[in-house]
Amino acid sequence: MEEPPSSQKIFQLTRSETTASVPEDKNRLVRLAKEMRVENRSAMDKGHRASAEYKKRRARVESASRGSICSRHGSAVTCRHRPDSVKQPPKSILKSKTSTGGTVVTRSQSTSAETGKENSAGKEKSNCIHVEDIEDEDDEGGEEDCDTDLENEVAKSQISKADNSVEYLYDAACQRFALIPLSAFTRQLEDADIQLNNQGLSSKDMMAISIALLRNTLCTTLSLAGNDIGEDGCRYICEMLQDNVSIVRLNVADNNLKTAGAKLLSYMLKMNAGLQALDASGNGFIEHDAKYFASALQDVTFRLKELDLSHNNFSEEGGVLLGAALETNDTIEKLNLSWNSLRRKGAIAIGKGLRSNLGVKQLDLSWNGFATEGAKEIAEALQKNSTLVDLDLSSNRIDAEGAAYLAKGLQANYTLDILKLSKNPLTSFGAQLILQTLKKSETCQLKTLELFDLHLEKDAIELGHEVCELRPEFDLVYGVSLGSKPNMYGGFKRRTVKEKEVERPKEPLQILLDFVQEKGINLMELFSQFDEDNSWSVSRDEFKQGMKNAKIPLTNAQMEELLDSLDKDGDGEVDFGELMFGSKEFEDKQREREEELRRAALAESLCDTAVLVAERADSDGELGN
Repeated sequence: MEEPPSSQKIFQLTRSETTASVPEDKNRLVRLAKEMRVENRSAMDKGHRASAEYKKRRARVESASRGSICSRHGSAVTCRHRPDSVKQPPKSILKSKTSTGGTVVTRSQSTSAETGKENSAGKEKSNCIHVEDIEDEDDEGGEEDCDTDLENEVAKSQISKADNSVEYLYDAACQRFALIPLSAFTRQLEDADIQLNNQGLSSKDMMAISIALLRNTLCTTLSLAGNDIGEDGCRYICEMLQDNVSIVRLNVADNNLKTAGAKLLSYMLKMNAGLQALDASGNGFIEHDAKYFASALQDVTFRLKELDLSHNNFSEEGGVLLGAALETNDTIEKLNLSWNSLRRKGAIAIGKGLRSNLGVKQLDLSWNGFATEGAKEIAEALQKNSTLVDLDLSSNRIDAEGAAYLAKGLQANYTLDILKLSKNPLTSFGAQLILQTLKKSETCQLKTLELFDLHLEKDAIELGHEVCELRPEFDLVYGVSLGSKPNMYGGFKRRTVKEKEVERPKEPLQILLDFVQEKGINLMELFSQFDEDNSWSVSRDEFKQGMKNAKIPLTNAQMEELLDSLDKDGDGEVDFGELMFGSKEFEDKQREREEELRRAALAESLCDTAVLVAERADSDGELGN
């Protein structure tokens, strides 16, 4: 069998490809945001200057009307109030500009007495700087008053705060790109968890949202699942995450990213040091796309802790690449590779990667078709791996032989807590092999064994009870699918061996029928013991007394329940016909229930077989589009 390439070889093959795939203008979002901030600052500066000039002139006119006298000392401007003894100037001051730029002041007519007072005060006035002169100097570019610098500083801080806000950047981006703001986004601008799933976002929407989140420090979780954003939308998100390190969880599941998206995400994962969880499931990634994620996993700058790549199609070659990457990665703690057709060489490579992996704690490999060979490799990994805590191998075509390998692997493992083997053809014998290991091994610390949709015989269930008695923390979870349409996500009648203590007691008629079967008699013989006068009918008291004499294990409450179910006409008597009809009706219901469960299990088995046949034919190239 061909050996998977080494991690160093994968790194050399993919490093240049992932780097070259990134656009040269990787900071265009930052550039666009800066341009919008400059435009906003210019507009706000212009508006502020006009507003400040108006306020300044109005303040000076009001100061003059109160009789203020201003004197200039050097380059500074100071103000003092006119003494009360000095007559205030008239309130009516009309100013107009001459053609040469001079100022003409027209005063209201005054009485002769007032004119005399003005002449007497001429000497003092000659030493003053009048309101008209101050305004002329300002118009010619003279110094501003003492409050202007402070106003400018406040205005600048307000502009800086405004044009860096998420709200401003988003509104400006929507205006620039002629977009209608998304209300689902604007409502969550200050939330730590921004949920934009299934919003039908376009690439332009993603550009505006990415620009708004460039400098956002409030959002820690961004969910964009189910939007079909494609390559362009993924590019904007990845560019934003090169600058934003506050977002620690990103969900881009079901967005049709394909190969281009795999390249972009790989490059982003190498550049971003803050992201801790990425969900990229259901994006149409194929075999050779796995090399981009493998390259990221091996990069020294990779810091991701949770990675979901489920529901893609990495197949065998993708499994080989990812398995080799797992050998050297020690940062991923939760990895989901379910529904990826990681069969044959891919399954073996994943198992080999787990041998030396020191990071993964929770691993989902369900629905991949590992079969016996893959189970054997996983079992060998369990003997050496010292970090794995939760392993899901559900629906992987693992038979009793594969279960035997897993049982052997569990003997030497001391870290695994949860093992899920549902929907596998283990048979009850395979389950017993694993339970026997748990019963005897002192090293294995398994706490939960999940065997949904697997028929366990009585011996296996009893063995599960024995394991529970020896290991109080252990739980065996099993059950079958209910209904005619089995569902992998639910529909199970969950049962555990720990439920034995709270199991519902049998129905009274079932206890009666079991008693008759154990004694080797029939209902007619039993009833004849109650019917002393051979009338084929007995009273309720006679029936209860006969049950007690026969030592049938029924309580008084159960006897009353049984009599109520048999006495159909309510006459207080139970005749032999009612007993026979009640027992037949009960047995028919039991058969119907068992048949329903059997049909459901058969339908599930046929469904699994069809899926596996289709996957095998597709992998062999026998089925085309």
